[in-house]
Amino acid sequence: MTISTSGAAMVDSFTDMNADSLTRIPDPTVIPPSNLNSLNSGVSATSSRNKPAQKVRNNSFRRITRRRDSKQFIALARWEGTVLERYETYFVAEVIDLNTDESATAEFDLRDVTPGDLHLCEPGGLFYWTIGYDVKEGGQRSRTSVIQFRRLGRVAK
Repeated sequence: MTISTSGAAMVDSFTDMNADSLTRIPDPTVIPPSNLNSLNSGVSATSSRNKPAQKVRNNSFRRITRRRDSKQFIALARWEGTVLERYETYFVAEVIDLNTDESATAEFDLRDVTPGDLHLCEPGGLFYWTIGYDVKEGGQRSRTSVIQFRRLGRVAK
């Protein structure tokens, strides 16, 4: 058996590159060939190969479980809308109440639209508008307006 010192030399070359930012890696422990037999005392090489690997249990680690966020949304009103016109800071849409089928024309600020949906906010674009309560884990409610654009297509005119 030959022991190469190139590994130790490689460790020194890495640690010397920037002594301030790297931690010195300790030299590996080398067991002389004469002591290898004492480590396997009473265990033959063939019997150790045939044994199944044993799981090592380390009780110093514990699994961290996260509580699910019990936040919920309570919808008060829902509309389906079609963009009629888009301007620089707002857009005009026809909305239909999904509970009563009443229609109305409404103006929406473009800041209320998700930045990823702005390209969908063009005449003929379909969206859902929901107003409701956003309920936090502790029970605190805040009224929220959510605009979600459909990605399926546009209404043909």
